[in-house]
Amino acid sequence: MNRILLIARNVFRSALHGRLVYLWLAGIALMFLQALPTLFIDFGNEAIQTVMRKRAVTGGLSTWSTMCIALSIFLGAMAVGTEISRKTIVTVVSRPLHRWEFLVGKWIGIQAFALLSLAVGFFVSFGLSRYVDAQFETRVLLLALAHTAVAVLLYSGLAIALSTVLSPGMAGALTIIVAFMPAVVTTLMNNSDSPYHEIGVTLNYVIPSGYNSYYDQTIPAPLPPGGFGRGGRGRGNRNAPAPGGDIPPIPQANTTPQVDFPAERTILLKNIGYAAVFFTIGCAIFLRRDLRLS
Repeated sequence: MNRILLIARNVFRSALHGRLVYLWLAGIALMFLQALPTLFIDFGNEAIQTVMRKRAVTGGLSTWSTMCIALSIFLGAMAVGTEISRKTIVTVVSRPLHRWEFLVGKWIGIQAFALLSLAVGFFVSFGLSRYVDAQFETRVLLLALAHTAVAVLLYSGLAIALSTVLSPGMAGALTIIVAFMPAVVTTLMNNSDSPYHEIGVTLNYVIPSGYNSYYDQTIPAPLPPGGFGRGGRGRGNRNAPAPGGDIPPIPQANTTPQVDFPAERTILLKNIGYAAVFFTIGCAIFLRRDLRLS
């Protein structure tokens, strides 16, 4: 276990001390750029202004989470290829270290860095939510973060497994294709044509359920009825009072998030199972691979 943790610590340190940290700054800047228009542009309606600010917070957190998943795929795809290209794999395998321990250590280190990145984005979003006086729905937020963490686990594991037999570019590209395949599989399964339906059913056993983002529901922000005019009296607003009358309160739509939590927990468990299977296959292949450095 100590050898695995040593590999994980080295992966984490190299990512933290490398240029990858600059992605944090770029991501934070992007989140603020998404929020700035809602902070300084007057939409002419306070209710609309509030909604747009809330959506800017959730949109920024969603973008950051996607970046964390992409980062984990990149690191996973580079896990073995860079060690071989730099020939540092010789030093690693010459020590009393099993190859599977090497891969597990890489996997843990990537998880640690990606989850730390996710935590950084969350705290930035939390600060923005406090500034715009928005309230997170705790259960939905935890579900959204869990989906991101499991996606990092799944796709980084798949990228590492593919990197044992493919170049970093190919491993990363195939992992991204798999990440986008669930929508294709669903379309094929819903096709009435028998051959396409059978292909979809077959692929459904191979392709994991994929990543579901619920960040847009972490802060309920339904658009109020009415237009964008000042004080809720925009063109076409049927709730606008007659001249000289008081502006009636704008009714709010139902803000309760509609999420099937038991079904989502099942999807999370399935994705964890796929991650374990993919990674185990990668370890089995790597154990038998003849490493050629020339």
